[in-house]
Parts: sequence; C-alpha cells; structure tokens
Amino acid sequence: MIPNSGKPAAKINESLIFCVILLLLFLCPASWLILGEYGKGSNFSDQIEYHVPTIEQYVRQWPNFDLRDHGTAQTPAYHLFLAALSHYFGADFQFFQFVGAFFTIGLILTLFIALKKRTDPRTAFRLSLPMICSIYIFQAGVWIMTDNPATWGVLGMFVIALRKRVDRWTYIGGGVLSAILVSFRQIHLWTVALLWMAAWLGSGNRIREDQKRTFIKYYLQKENWRRLALAAVATIPAFAILFYFVNIWKGLAPPRFKTFTIFTPVSLPFILTLFAIYGFFFLPYIWEEILSLFKTRPRAFWLVLAGTVFLSILPHSTYNYAAHRYGGLWNYLHFFPAIKNRSFLILIMAPLGALMILAWSRAYKKNGLNRERILMGISLCAFMSAHMISFPYQRHHEPFILMFLLLSASYIHKTSADRSASQTSAAKLNRWISAGRTAGPVVLALFLAILTYLTLR
Repeated sequence: MIPNSGKPAAKINESLIFCVILLLLFLCPASWLILGEYGKGSNFSDQIEYHVPTIEQYVRQWPNFDLRDHGTAQTPAYHLFLAALSHYFGADFQFFQFVGAFFTIGLILTLFIALKKRTDPRTAFRLSLPMICSIYIFQAGVWIMTDNPATWGVLGMFVIALRKRVDRWTYIGGGVLSAILVSFRQIHLWTVALLWMAAWLGSGNRIREDQKRTFIKYYLQKENWRRLALAAVATIPAFAILFYFVNIWKGLAPPRFKTFTIFTPVSLPFILTLFAIYGFFFLPYIWEEILSLFKTRPRAFWLVLAGTVFLSILPHSTYNYAAHRYGGLWNYLHFFPAIKNRSFLILIMAPLGALMILAWSRAYKKNGLNRERILMGISLCAFMSAHMISFPYQRHHEPFILMFLLLSASYIHKTSADRSASQTSAAKLNRWISAGRTAGPVVLALFLAILTYLTLR
C-alpha cells in the first residue's frame, strides 16, 4: 500500500493543476473585459440589441410572461433564468455576464474531464486549449449569450451517450438534459438522436463481440426496441417544449425571426469547409487512414468526393450580407476566386472535409471503436441536418466541430497509445506524427487566440 499511495495523489494533483491553468486562461481575460465594461465585437452587439431587451421585458412582465414574441430567436429559458435573478436578487447585467462565465467554466471543466478519461491529463489539457481560445466560446463567455450554456448541454449529451453502459442514468440524465437544451435553444433537439442511438446500441462494444451475425439481424432484436422505446419516452419533455413554442409562435422561431428558419443548403458545404480547416491540425491522428483511403476504399472515396462536390456546387457560397452569409470565414472569402457566386475555397475545402470525416470513421473502426464510431457519425448527420434550416453563422457551427475533433482525437490517441505500448519496439508511431499530435491542438489554439484578440480590438 505504501509504495503506491503517492501515485494516485500525483495524478490528482496534476489534473487539478491543469484545471486551474485552464480556468485562469479563461477567467483572467474574461474578468478583465467584464469588469472593465468592454464593449466591442458582435457578441457585445447581440447582448445590447437582443438579449438585454429580452431580459428587461421579462422583468417588467414578471410573473405574467408573454412568450409569443420576444427579442431573441431562441427559446427563452436562459433569459427567464436571468430575469428571475434580477427580480429576486436585484442582479445587474454585469452579474449576468459572470453567470455566463460560470457556464463557460462548467463547459471547460466538463470537456477536460471527458478528455482525461480517455487520455492522460497533459494530453487532455492540450486538447482543451482550442475550445477556450475559440472566438465563439470565449466571447460568448464574456457577454450575455445563450451559446455556451447550450454548448455545455450538447457536451453533456455526448458524455451521456458515449458512456459504455446504458442504464437508468442514460434515460433520466439524457431526458432531463435534452429538455433543458431545447428550452435554451430549440435547434438542439437534434441531440436526442444521440440518446436514441446510444440506447439502440446498448452497453459495451457489442458490435465487435457479435461479428458473426449481420448488423440488421442483430439490431432488430426485441431488447434493442425496448431500449429505444425507453429513450423515446425519456425525450418526450424535449419534444413537448418544442411543440409548445411552435404552437404559440406558429413556426420554429418567434414571429419577428421567422426569416431565420429557412432552408439553407449552403450550411452543409460551409460546415464541411470548417471541418477541413480545423481538421488540418488533427491530421496526425488519421494520417494512416488519409494515405490509404483511396487504395482501401476507392468506392467510398469517389462517392463521398463526387457527392460533396455536387452539394457544394448547388448553393451560392460567396459573402452576402443580405443572405446572412457573413462573419467568421465568410468575411475572408473575397480573397479567393469565385465563379457564378460559388467560392472556390468552399468548392475545394468541403470535399476535403468530407474525406477527413471518412478517414476519422475508418480510424474509429480500425481501433475497435465501433459504438463510438456510430454515435459520432449520427451526431454529425443530426447536427448538419438541423443547421440546414438556419442561417449559416460560423458561431453556430464552430463549437460542435471543435468538440467533435477533440473527442475523436482523445479516443484515437488512447487506442494508439495502447497499441504502441503493447509492441516490443519503443515507439510504433513516427516521431513527426507524435510531435504533430502534440503540437496540432496547441498551434490551433494559438491561431484561434490571435483571431479572438483581433476581433476584440
């Protein structure tokens, strides 16, 4: 007992140190901006134009709220929560900004813990950095926004669905969290697909254990339907909340924001373009799959490539303020050539992003992560489908893309480390691949931090 007693404590202390560093990296600049009443950037503008008036409206109407039309395009639970703080405790808007910072802290800590379970504390720390440095996470943690509370909820749904065990906590936790998510931002109803699929797949990695039976035969068993039915029942409150607001709004958004819920086919190639850009920093995790993709899966390669090129050609994909194609990457598309309102950057990068996703899928399969592979795939499909009926703002897409890449990197890092540890040779991975895995997330974090700083000037 004595020789081993110091080891767990050392690990706990190391994890605690990294947690503190992550929190300070966010809290120090965020607190300085909040206390200094700094007022620049699109998030500050949204706070003044949309979120503050909505909170003030609910404070005036307390407790008889008119939810049929309010000043934001989202469901109003977060604004009602802040209005309650104002009504009962006299909280001011600077305090509300710190409430948003608290939700951001929860997001950061949850991400670090989720990554640490699959890797070591140092790797989890490096992988957590891009999320903190993202414009759309950092700024949403400074000003009054619904983004980070909702992103925290999405991460929570990932954590629940990716548990190896499907039990009552899956249904209770997933049901409660999905209802809270929909009450914060109605578009996140897509996360129920994660819970349903997790229930359908069941506990453990049963796909691998039952290789002799076909997929269809195995997953049409009565037990699978029973678990799926339980998950469906657990998510009834989420659907009920959405149905209530759709009924009083006569649509998917309040009347003044009805134009925000239109079919937007450019969202798909835009999301894939962002995936390619950020995925570049994680190529060392899937380098073998990228190199062998054309050889081992030529049909899938050409099908994905041709399909994505076709879907990228269909919609206009150049900067257009009137069509809400602005902000983030949209602002830089004029540096690249375009033809017939189709940006060459998106035409090239969207297919690359799709091929990267295919490579990640192969990496999951190669490492025996079949259950995780299906869950991550269904999350991507559900997310992209949901966001094809809203404007293609990068702020709605980037947090999910980063979350997807960071969680995937933690899984592949863990299984790759286990494989190399079982080899007699000192290291199976090439040195530059190992260095790339270490440096990639850090370089991406620095890149995002510079962008965040420039947007605040």
